[in-house]
Amino acid sequence: MAKASNQESSQTHSVVFENIAKKRAVPGVVSLTGAMSLSYMNSEAEELCHQVLQGQGVAANETMGTGGLPREIHELCHALQHEGEANHGSKDAEGIQLRRVIGETAHPILLRGFLIPGHETHEPRYLILMEKLGRRTQVPTDEAKRHFHLTDREHEIVMHVADGQTNREIAKLLDISEHTVKEHIKHVLRKTKSSTRTGILAQILRFS
Repeated sequence: MAKASNQESSQTHSVVFENIAKKRAVPGVVSLTGAMSLSYMNSEAEELCHQVLQGQGVAANETMGTGGLPREIHELCHALQHEGEANHGSKDAEGIQLRRVIGETAHPILLRGFLIPGHETHEPRYLILMEKLGRRTQVPTDEAKRHFHLTDREHEIVMHVADGQTNREIAKLLDISEHTVKEHIKHVLRKTKSSTRTGILAQILRFS
């Protein structure tokens, strides 16, 4: 009976996660237990995880200790756990969510991590939604431009970075030198306190 009950519970969780994905128009759904063991993953999430791991040059046998998931997903869960412990017992714990951008700059993937607090005997769980970032969702907003004090040219270049274009491609499109593009990106990295182009996108997405 216990086994059947667990199966029913797992099926119920799967339906819930699928419904969340549909409502948020996010294709990838991953659920982990409080011990960070994989409890559910849909086919879309599996495909996105494979894409990330392939981009990192990680072989399948090297992911055995992480359940076949990119390390960034576990890192996000640890960050959610830390936030949950810091807000333990408060109403804020119910709404904890964090974002990360992973993958290659040309094909970034947005992770939205949610902490689902445990009640009484139930342990907390982690829900990760994975979304391919398209051109429409990456365009830096005017709010982001104001917040980071970007010039018009820097803002324009960030739009091209968000579109996955290289420095050479940006230089050609804007009819400026590649060196000038690199200098603008250096300024944007400093203003957004980022160390990579993907880091720039992660900062910009806060205002999308």
